[in-house]
Amino acid sequence: MARIRWDIVCKPKVKGRAGVQILKLKIKLYWLNGVGHLQMKKRRYGERPLWDREKERCKILADRLIGTILISDNEDRLCWSNDKLGVFLVKKCSELLILEDESDINFDCSKVWNIKVPPRVRSFLWMLAIDRISTKDFLAKRGVNLQHLSIVCPWCEKVPECVPHLFFKCRFIERFWANIFSWWDTKWKRVDGVVDFFALCYNAKIKVSKKRLWLISCAAACWTIWIARNGLVFEGRRVKMENLVFQTKIRALLWIRSAHNELMIQEKFWWFAPQRCRVVSHKLNSTVSFWRPPLYGWLKFNVCGVAKEDKAGCGGILRDLEGMARGIFSGAVGTNVAEEAEIETVKIVLKVFESTS
Repeated sequence: MARIRWDIVCKPKVKGRAGVQILKLKIKLYWLNGVGHLQMKKRRYGERPLWDREKERCKILADRLIGTILISDNEDRLCWSNDKLGVFLVKKCSELLILEDESDINFDCSKVWNIKVPPRVRSFLWMLAIDRISTKDFLAKRGVNLQHLSIVCPWCEKVPECVPHLFFKCRFIERFWANIFSWWDTKWKRVDGVVDFFALCYNAKIKVSKKRLWLISCAAACWTIWIARNGLVFEGRRVKMENLVFQTKIRALLWIRSAHNELMIQEKFWWFAPQRCRVVSHKLNSTVSFWRPPLYGWLKFNVCGVAKEDKAGCGGILRDLEGMARGIFSGAVGTNVAEEAEIETVKIVLKVFESTS
């Protein structure tokens, strides 16, 4: 089942679409702009009677020209009415042919396409913006038989699962967004949909040097919600709030390091207050230390065990020579001592490594 019409995909990004160019249309326009003129010149001196529709057009043209004052000093030339200078442009003509009178999304999707996240996630964010995500409500309206699946939201099990509710309005998800925004020292406000959400993200009071990292974190949070939703709907795996937040943090950190490998981020601040992170380019400062890949044939496990008051937790990520994640884990540990939490983390690491190998 096609979720998006081809004409929507081919519209410009500023109109809320994907901006895919129609090569067939481009080729025709270039032909008209180039070879077409040669064909017209060859036929200029040919003579034939006018057809009826051509006579009607000539009559309309004559009516328009009556009363027009001609300037004898200027040479006649062809002018294109859709350009200020009267010059025919293939780019402008293709835009006019693609655009239709139908209403477009009141959101510039080029902002979404410019976020430095994996291509699959950028496509997901765009479909989220134009309401083409395969939620239960979306599928039911298109006649898809959901069989044993309930149409309600998997988090609260009360409201039909649609994009605004699933990603922003559900109470469980609102608490999740409150945690994500609090993590970046900014305030979460309730939104009605995707357009309001992206406006909130772009207008958040984030330092200019970290704005791109903040947007990647927001994209990672949206993607984490969708992944967790699929796991709950199709496999029955319910994710706790702290694990959902941790997955967002680790996913955002991996994407940032992949897209901006010239940056070094202080991880000790990243997990609690990324606004306080010192972001340094190791291309400008050769003395800065950053994550180094393991030796050939080896794997590297970065782990952390933390204890704070009456709570303790641990987490870790297993990466190969190219820095690709091979395994990720997080959770609580039964101790209130930081050293014991680190020991428990090492034990979990050995179990995870044994299972992945």
